[in-house]
Amino acid sequence: MGADASGSPHAWMRQSRTSLGRHFDPVTCRMLDALIEDSFLHAALDTEQHDRAVTAEAVARITTPRSVQGR
Repeated sequence: MGADASGSPHAWMRQSRTSLGRHFDPVTCRMLDALIEDSFLHAALDTEQHDRAVTAEAVARITTPRSVQGR
């Protein structure tokens, strides 16, 4: 996990969510933040190449209102 200049991962997460918060509500920010963090882990540890379309689909599912998704 990243950290700010003070070494605090909590401050780094807060900054990340603040940036996301310019565009999304707090719950969506937490979801996207978790997706971003997990993507880095998978990229570093997975033995199979990642399909960027899967990430794009995940972001679309998280950020598209259910009424638009047909749910």
